[in-house]
Amino acid sequence: MRIRALGRVAAATALAAVASLLSTSGAHSADYQVRDPAFVAAATPQALFNNPREGNTDEIRDRLVDLVDHAEPGTSITGSMYLFTDGAVADALVNANKNGVKIRLVLDSEALPVPAADWLAPENTKATGVASEFPKLVRQLGVDRTKDSYVYVCPRFRGCVGGRPAKEIKNSDPINHNKYFLFEKVGAVPAVVFQTSANLTDTQKAKYYNNAVTVPDRPLYDAYQKYFADQLSYSSAAAGKPDYHQVVPAGPNTAYFGPRRETGEDPYAEPATDTVLDLLAPVDCAGGATKIRVAMFAFTRTQVADRLVQLRAAKCQVYVFLNNEPGSIGSTVKDILQRGGLNHLGACSSPTGQVPAYGLHSKYMLIEGTYDEVPNRELVFTGSQNYTYPSLRGYDETILKIDDHAVYGAFEDNFDRELNGFPGYSPPRTGSCVPLT
Repeated sequence: MRIRALGRVAAATALAAVASLLSTSGAHSADYQVRDPAFVAAATPQALFNNPREGNTDEIRDRLVDLVDHAEPGTSITGSMYLFTDGAVADALVNANKNGVKIRLVLDSEALPVPAADWLAPENTKATGVASEFPKLVRQLGVDRTKDSYVYVCPRFRGCVGGRPAKEIKNSDPINHNKYFLFEKVGAVPAVVFQTSANLTDTQKAKYYNNAVTVPDRPLYDAYQKYFADQLSYSSAAAGKPDYHQVVPAGPNTAYFGPRRETGEDPYAEPATDTVLDLLAPVDCAGGATKIRVAMFAFTRTQVADRLVQLRAAKCQVYVFLNNEPGSIGSTVKDILQRGGLNHLGACSSPTGQVPAYGLHSKYMLIEGTYDEVPNRELVFTGSQNYTYPSLRGYDETILKIDDHAVYGAFEDNFDRELNGFPGYSPPRTGSCVPLT
């Protein structure tokens, strides 16, 4: 739960006080070592996944650390994250900065440590503390945005771009829900985008399935940098920019940045301004060969559920895995999908009270077949956005379309073999997820 918003001047003063307070405490670990000295950044797009059921918890985090460790001195790393409690990533960023890498970070205010003596409003001084790498990052990077390196925190009760009142978007305060890092140069590879579904927390590694991609692509890198600049710019506007919606083609890839405001009066009943529905519109089910696979943490947008059912009725093959924790699946969405005959509907966490429970935090949709009148497409849509109304209408979010055969194959394998729990599904069931009942 968010704590009461501080005024803009008070917040800036408090942040400066925190930076001053921390400047003389703590130090970078003297025994920090590069995680993989032999790491070479790929010059082609790559996909990676964790699998907590099989103990593969660090795959995504380790790739991010390797990228940071091998960033060229004198170049920059730019990142925007929701939560940040992973010490290994923070240590790598601190070490890279000491080695001459410029680092700029934007964090959501929920990434701040709670409590902090010079940060909380008076009535919240008894709030329960949460782990955060913010103090460590501030000690090294500071908070001065005129410098080459800094940490910036979005205003409380909102994202940096998204600033709508909570009452307008299902009583959910806007947040910076992004999860991306941009590398000016890693080894010999320039302009690398790292986009993941995972927050930088231990729970995300140990409990949840997640996905990530690394994409070396100069136009895509530039598009993300523009979005980062807009996050900084609109954070100083009283209401942010609630009608922010950018679609940026970058060769075979496309970035979709939000939040996206409705054009009418109802944010929940306007499919014409739903980005996921835009992505599903060009799907052609003729011949019954087109496949749609969805792996999603939270799903409450009924129009998206309706569209998947329509595509299934049109003879597309539709497969959906969802997280099965309370609140992740809207009851209406679940009813639409089940009534629509989506027998291939699964969940990736055990019912409450059963252990071990491995949840699904991945956020991707795969489309294989005829798309936008072109046959034999293999498209991946991933990023930070859940299929919820607040994610669409209020949060700082990114969806990334990747058109790459190897990346598609890796996601397909993740869905079919690591998540697969559908009876009779081909390839044979090997995963840990189960049919949703």
